[in-house]
Formats: sequence, C-alpha cells, structure tokens
Amino acid sequence: MTSPPRLIFMAQPPAEVRQALHDILLAQGLAQQLGNKMFAPENWHQSLSLRFDDDPAMRARLLRAGGRLVGECCTVLISQVSSSGWAARPPLHWAFRMRGRLGGLFALQRAVRQALQTEHLHDDGRHSGHITVSYNAPAPLAPVPVGPVRWTLSEVLLVCGAGQPYRYEVLGRWPLRAPPVQAEQLTLPW
Repeated sequence: MTSPPRLIFMAQPPAEVRQALHDILLAQGLAQQLGNKMFAPENWHQSLSLRFDDDPAMRARLLRAGGRLVGECCTVLISQVSSSGWAARPPLHWAFRMRGRLGGLFALQRAVRQALQTEHLHDDGRHSGHITVSYNAPAPLAPVPVGPVRWTLSEVLLVCGAGQPYRYEVLGRWPLRAPPVQAEQLTLPW
C-alpha cells in the first residue's frame, strides 16, 4: 500500500554531498547492511516543516507561504550516522546527524514557520538536524563518526512526496539570502 501524497518544505543536499554521504555508508558496510531498507539517496533531505495533505487549496497556500519566505543560507556539518527509537528491535530510524552550531538551521526553520503562519498554518518546529537514511532499519546502530561533511543549505523546496517507489516532485523553490559578511578585525602592528 502506498501512502497518500503529502506536501513538505525541505532542503536537499546537492549531488556531491549525497555522494559523499553514500560513499561513507558504503565504506562502513552500512549500505550493505540496510540493503533495500535504505531510503533512496535522491530523497535525502532536511525537513523544514510538517507534512500537509495534498490538495489544490493546500498547494496554493504553501506556494504563497514559500513566496513570503525570507531566510539566509546556513552551513551544517554532518558528523555521524546513528539509529534512534524507543525500541531496540526493528523497525528503527537511521539518520545522519548534524552537530555543532545549528543556529543557522534553526533560524531557517523559524523563517519557514513564520511564512506558514502568514497562511494560518501551524508547524511545531521539532525538526532536528538530520538526514534520514532508513525509516525501517533492521537493527540498532551505535553512533558512527563520519566526515564531517559540510553542507550549505542555499534554497528551500516545496515538494510533494508520493508514488511507488516513493519520490519527491518539486513544486516550488526559493533561494536563500547570503548571510551578512562578518567584518574582520584587523590587528595593527604598534
């Protein structure tokens, strides 16, 4: 049974970041361990909103919200892959985890929430810094250090997820502003 089409705001890593992450899974033997339970790399993403039911009125509201989005690019470091969940038995969620300073990512999520509020839509803002590798992993995974792999989020996408195999159709994309340049303090020789 396939799930009904759902709409979501997200950021997707560019091909070179996805390839670096996939290479890590291969090198660690994790891709082989997951087999067909691995979420397709072309679907890997950072969620920026809740999922919404797909209908023409909701699409229109979300496209308007995306048009009002004001956010800045941010860079995250992906530094481990691990499992999470309450049970020590399948199915488990495996994900790449982001560590370090995530203030830019959280600011981007706030910007998405503010844009959604202009259309009277609620988002709970509980989107941790992660990229799902499997929603149905066969076994728990202790944290495995990776990289770190650097990813600059430079645009927000509105997508519709559906189908068998599950894929995302891009409905809208909005580039993010470059962050303000930090003034460099010069040291004068005295």
